[in-house]
Amino acid sequence: MRNRFIIIGGVAAGMSAASKIRSLDPEAEITVFEKSSYVSYIACGMPYYIGKIVDSPERLIAYDAMFFKQKRNIDVFLHHEVSKIIPNRKTVMVKNPDHTEDKEYTYDKLLIATGARPFVPPIKGLSLDGVNTLRNLEDGIGIRHFIDTRLPKNGVIMGAGYIGMEMAEAFVSRGIQTTIVEKMPDILGTMDNEINEIVEQEIKTNGVSLIKTKAISEFEGIKGVINKAILENGDSLEADIALIGAGIRPNSEIADKPVSTSGKAVRSR
Repeated sequence: MRNRFIIIGGVAAGMSAASKIRSLDPEAEITVFEKSSYVSYIACGMPYYIGKIVDSPERLIAYDAMFFKQKRNIDVFLHHEVSKIIPNRKTVMVKNPDHTEDKEYTYDKLLIATGARPFVPPIKGLSLDGVNTLRNLEDGIGIRHFIDTRLPKNGVIMGAGYIGMEMAEAFVSRGIQTTIVEKMPDILGTMDNEINEIVEQEIKTNGVSLIKTKAISEFEGIKGVINKAILENGDSLEADIALIGAGIRPNSEIADKPVSTSGKAVRSR
C-alpha cells in the first residue's frame, strides 16, 4: 500500500521535502497545499525585483506547480489553505476557493512547512494603501506595482534588520528618499558593533537616513493613502510608502490547536 504524504506549505521547505520524499519513495502519494499563487521561488530575490534589478517575477520562480506534477509526480494545489488538522482521523480540512465547504484529505504522514509571517505591531494606519509587509512573492509584486504606478518620493522602513536593509537598497534604487526607523540602539541585532558601524556608514553614504531608539506610533494618510509616519515623540516623517520589517512570528497556530473528531481542541504529538 502506498504511503500518503500531505505537506502544508509549498515554498522552499515544503517543495524540498516533497522532492526528497519522492526520491526516497517512488510510489508515494504526495500532495502539497499552498495558499498563495506560487511555489518554489527565490524569496531572498524579492527586494531585487522591487528594485528593478530583476525584471520580472518569473525569474524568481525555480519551478512551477506543473513541473512538480509532470517531472516528479507531486500534486500541488495552489490557492488551497489547510484550515484544520484532525489527528484522530489522520485528515486535514482544506479551503478550496472554488467550493463553499472545506474538503477533507487523508494522510499517513503530515509535514507542516508554513514558515513565518511578518510581525506587525498594533499601531494606527496599517490599513492605508502604501503600508506594506514583505513575506511572499505576491507581496513583492504588489509593492513593485505600487511604486511603478504611484511613484513615491519618500519612503519609511520600520526596522533595521535584514529585510529593512535590503528594502532600503531597493527603495534607493527606485529613487525613493528613504528613512529607516529602528527602536533599538543597534541595527542588525545579531551582528557585532564593528559590522554595524560599517553598515551604518554605508547606508548613510547612499543617502539613507537612520533614526535609532525611536518607534513609529502610527501612519497617517489622505484619501486612504499613506502620507506620514508619526514617531512616538510626536515627530513626523513624510512617507509615500512604508515597509514594516519589525521581525517575524512562526505560522504555528494550526499545529498548536488541531481539532479532534468531536470538535474539541487537542495538541498534536
